[in-house]
Amino acid sequence: MSRIRLGLVTLVLLCACGGGDDGTVQDGSAEAGQDGTPNDTGVNDTGVNDTGVNDTGVNDTGVNDTGTSDGSSDGGIMDAPSDGPIIVDGGIVCDSVISPWHYVVDPVNGSDAVNSTGSGTSGNNKTAACAFKTITNAIVKILAANNPPNAGTQIIVFGPSTVSLAANGETFPINVPKNTLVTSSGGTVKVAVAAANVDMFKLAQTGSGLDSLTLDGTSNAAGHAVTAATGTDTTDKLTNLIVSSFGNDCVGLSGTGALTVGDNVKVSACGTNNARRSGFHATDGSYLAIKPPNTAVVIATNTLHGIQIQGTAHLDVTSTLGNSPPGTALVQVDANAASGVFIQQIPNPNNPPPLNTIDGAAIGGSTGIANSLGEGIAVFGGSQLKLRSSWVLKNLSNGVIVSTYPQVVNGASDTVGIDLGFSSNDWGKNRVQDQNSSNGAAGICLNLTVALNATLAARGNYFATNIDCTSMNTALSKGICASGAKQHVGISGSQMNSIVTFMCTN
Repeated sequence: MSRIRLGLVTLVLLCACGGGDDGTVQDGSAEAGQDGTPNDTGVNDTGVNDTGVNDTGVNDTGVNDTGTSDGSSDGGIMDAPSDGPIIVDGGIVCDSVISPWHYVVDPVNGSDAVNSTGSGTSGNNKTAACAFKTITNAIVKILAANNPPNAGTQIIVFGPSTVSLAANGETFPINVPKNTLVTSSGGTVKVAVAAANVDMFKLAQTGSGLDSLTLDGTSNAAGHAVTAATGTDTTDKLTNLIVSSFGNDCVGLSGTGALTVGDNVKVSACGTNNARRSGFHATDGSYLAIKPPNTAVVIATNTLHGIQIQGTAHLDVTSTLGNSPPGTALVQVDANAASGVFIQQIPNPNNPPPLNTIDGAAIGGSTGIANSLGEGIAVFGGSQLKLRSSWVLKNLSNGVIVSTYPQVVNGASDTVGIDLGFSSNDWGKNRVQDQNSSNGAAGICLNLTVALNATLAARGNYFATNIDCTSMNTALSKGICASGAKQHVGISGSQMNSIVTFMCTN
C-alpha cells in the first residue's frame, strides 16, 4: 500500500510541473515557466489544439510564455486567430496586404499611423486601426510598396462616411495612380471638396478609375470632380458615380487623355450662373467614350452643355434607346442649358479631326425633367459626326443644328464630315421631330452663313410617328429654324444650302 501511495504522490507531482498546459491555467495569463523539452501534443491551449505543432516564441493571446520560447519551433504560425492581435511596442501589428491588393480606408475609425498597413485586419480579425484613415495616405503607402501598383489594386473606402478635409483630414486633389480603382463598401461614401477651384480626383496614368462614390462639389465651390490628362487611356473608367455641383466642368479631359464612362454615372448641376460649365468637357486631342452596358448614364441640368467636345478631341457614345425613350435609354442627356451635345472641332480639310459617333442616345427633355433649354445637338462646320438611332426631342430650340465654325478658317462651313444619315444602306434612323414631343424650332437646322450650295446628309430619319423617311416619300415642312415653329427642317443663313432627307423631300 505504501508503495502505491508513493507512486500516486509521484504521479501528482509530475503532473503539477507541466508549466500551465494542463487546462487549468489559460494562455490569457503568463505560464509558470517554459513548457520544457517535450512538445505540447494533444493538450488544448485555451481550446486550440497545439497537436504536434511545437510552441516557440509565438505569443499565446498576446502574452509571452514567461518571456521565453517554449524550447522548440512553431514554424512561425500563431496557435490560432482567436489568440488575438500581437502587441508590439504598444501598437497592433497589422496583417500585410497581399494579392489581390485591396487596401481599406475607414474615414471614421481608421489610422494613418506608421504601423497601419491598410489591410483592415490583425490576425485575420477586422481591426479599424489597420485600415487607413485617408485615401491620400493609402496612395502614399501603396506607391512605397509597389510603384507602379500591381494590376487590380483597389482602395476600398468603408461607408457610410464622408471623405473631406474637415471630416478625416483628406488632401485634395487626389492623384489616383496606375492600375488603381477607388471604390466603396458598406454604405454611401461621399467625397466633398469645399475649397474654391480645387479639383477632387486627377487621373494621369492607365488603368485607374472611380466606382461607387458620391462626388460633391459643395454648392459649386470646388473645381472639377475628375480630370483625365495625358497618360490615361480607355482603361481609365468611371462607374456607379453621382457627381454634382462643381464650379467647373464636372469631368474634364485634356491633352491626349482618355476616359471610359460605364454603368450608372449621373453628372448634374455643373458650373454656376456666372461661370457656365459642362458635365463632360473634352479638349485638345482627348477622347471620351460613354458606353454603359446595363445601367443608364444621365447627364442633366448643367449650366452650359451636357457634353462639350472641342479642339481635336472626339466622342464615342454607344447606347440603346429601349422600348420607351428617353427614360429607357442607356445614355440620357437631359435639360442642359445651352445644348445636350456641343461639338466644335477645329476644321482642317487636309487632315480632318477624328470622327465623333453617337449611337442610341436620348438627347433632350426626359420623363420628369423639363424640356432642354437650348439645342439638342450643336455641331459646327469642319467637325466630324456620325449620328445614328438616337432620340433628339423636347429641346426648346432645334433638335440638331449645324452652324459655321466661329473663326475664319479654311473649312469653317464644311459639312462633308457631318453624317446624319448617309444612304439606303446606312439610314440615320434618328427621331428628330415629333408632333407630341417636338423640338421648339426645327428637327434639323442648317445654319451656314458663308457657304453656297452646301449639303447636309440626313437620309432616313423619323420626323413624326407617321413620317418614316426610310420607307416613304413624304414632303416635310420647312422653315428658317424659327423659335416656336416646330418644323421638320430649317435653313438659316444662305438659302442656297440644302438638307438631303431622301426618301422624304423638303
